[in-house]
Amino acid sequence: MTPETGMDARLLLGAMLLLVSATAQGQIYRCKGAGGATTYSDKPCGADAELREYRAPRAPEASGEPDSNVRAILQSNEMSSIAIAERRCLGNAESDIYRPVNSRVAGYQREIQQLERQLSGANNNLAGATYGSGIRNQIAALHQSISTERAAADTQMAAARQNCSQQRRDAESRTREKFTTTP
Repeated sequence: MTPETGMDARLLLGAMLLLVSATAQGQIYRCKGAGGATTYSDKPCGADAELREYRAPRAPEASGEPDSNVRAILQSNEMSSIAIAERRCLGNAESDIYRPVNSRVAGYQREIQQLERQLSGANNNLAGATYGSGIRNQIAALHQSISTERAAADTQMAAARQNCSQQRRDAESRTREKFTTTP
């Protein structure tokens, strides 16, 4: 249901309620109780029951436009929807950006653990030192790859935040304009 359709449905419901309340009337009986107190009933309550016609007070005429309270509520609801859409935008962006990065980082970390196990088993001689140096260089390169992945993801997320925020500002501006220009 769009906000316009919802507003139309509310106006139609309000008009129907006004029509029903304008025609509401009934018969009531006025009686004197044992202590002299006046009571009212929808059925005759004794020989002295006096029939009265009751007509419900008329509701104010509908102008066809929602009043300022209804308009404020509608605007508030629309602003809340816009905020929810921004949170959804951010959540989707975060998932799209960080899920693959986290997967690659986990792979790098597994490689680092495997290399560290190999490093602990290296011989304590010149050949082992050369071998260990190569492993340490590989570990350093993997740490650098992790840093680069995370930095790139953070940059993408910052751009996504700006995009989601701009979408929210634009939608809020349209909503404010919609509710201030409508009489």
